[in-house]
Amino acid sequence: KIMVFGSGVRVVVKDLEKATHYNGKEGVIEGESKEGRWPVRLVGSQKLLNVKEQNLQEAASSTTETKQPQMYQAVYVDNFKWKKKMISYEYFDKITLLGETPPVPKLIGLDLAVVKEDKGKGDNVPATWMFIDPVSGFAPPHWQVRPGPVTVVRRDGKPLKEKDLYDFHDFVSVMLDYYSEDPAYARSQLNPEDYANFQKRRNV
Repeated sequence: KIMVFGSGVRVVVKDLEKATHYNGKEGVIEGESKEGRWPVRLVGSQKLLNVKEQNLQEAASSTTETKQPQMYQAVYVDNFKWKKKMISYEYFDKITLLGETPPVPKLIGLDLAVVKEDKGKGDNVPATWMFIDPVSGFAPPHWQVRPGPVTVVRRDGKPLKEKDLYDFHDFVSVMLDYYSEDPAYARSQLNPEDYANFQKRRNV
């Protein structure tokens, strides 16, 4: 099969001899080829690589032979309103490519991508709390001041449920109390095992 590369094509990096940690990573071509190299933005990262065409192959997600889910289950969060939202593969791809990764959910085993839908519209406490810093317990300024509604997906493509975010919000509410009293203890709880124990206690 002849590979046709161009802006917007999803690709996989392969056979790099020096930066071998990028081999197998997926990205999207952004722009045109210059001197035989394509600008590739890695999925889930802001990293832009300039990769030789011989070190690229078309990603399975770009081919018609591979069946992709038609829709992905996300959650739309508008302050204290959580709502299931079905999104297209194209929009899911955009969110995982350009969305930010909240650090605490990732530490407890929930790897998410979040995009703002209407920046500046208003406060969104659940979104702000998703982005608290694991060390300080404070969210960065651009997530504290009127972030507006957001759409949240799981980076692995599995359905994200409203309950996933309810549980996390309650967990952070408890952790923020600990941050004010015993930050070291709060940080020690940010792992999958302790989060699972929290969920068990909460759902008893």
